[in-house]
Amino acid sequence: MFGPKDLSWTGPRPFDNNGQAVEVDGFDMDIEHPSTDNSVGYIALVTLLRTFYASASKQYYLTGAPQCIVPDASMAAMISAAKFDMLFVQFYNTPSCSAATWTSSNPSYVPGQSFQGAGFTFDAWVQWLSNTPSRDAKVFIALPGSPDAANPGNYITHDQAKNLISAYYCRPSFGGVAVWEATRGDSNPYNGKSFQATMKLWLQGAAADVRLSSCQVSSWKKLNSRAANVQAGPNNASAIIRAANPVHESATVHNFDPTQS
Repeated sequence: MFGPKDLSWTGPRPFDNNGQAVEVDGFDMDIEHPSTDNSVGYIALVTLLRTFYASASKQYYLTGAPQCIVPDASMAAMISAAKFDMLFVQFYNTPSCSAATWTSSNPSYVPGQSFQGAGFTFDAWVQWLSNTPSRDAKVFIALPGSPDAANPGNYITHDQAKNLISAYYCRPSFGGVAVWEATRGDSNPYNGKSFQATMKLWLQGAAADVRLSSCQVSSWKKLNSRAANVQAGPNNASAIIRAANPVHESATVHNFDPTQS
């Protein structure tokens, strides 16, 4: 139904278009309400997907979009049950751990310098994941692409997002930025570029910024007695666009080589 076209299959293929076969590259779990069966069904689903992925001839991805509270009550069980490749943590629905709270607490942030954690839970997510099969998952900072894509109080501007990216870019688990959602980001341009295109520009800038080649250990990490006081930057970072409008792809990954423009 969703994988490579099999001529013996007579059931539906919902993403095929005018006779052209369309194959997905994975599935994203965005569960925003508690399950009625203690996540038994979700656990069965992600476990089965991982079983299928293991025997596939190409790489498929399992991703999730939890809320920023650690752990997300609606997704913790499934993330603990199977390996997720990427997590698009929604840092905009919960004020106590939102990107907006971080930016308001760090108005004068300088790239490469220390900053206030301000309840922002990126590091806490990495710590929690370290005890799960998803310990190697890349963690993306998910942001609303415009003021009307979420509660306006949780929106941060293009420039504020640049500071946030700079602050967390050097974390080894940092994967990039996720944007909800593509059509809202298109309607919120900055110097002629959509919100998501601007995020990619900021990521490319962070890759070239020598101040971000390593970073100071946050107070959260010091409390956890990490030995090293610097962390190497990631090999690459991405901008992910999560789109609801059918004219856009549901998950478009823009990877880039930091050594190239």
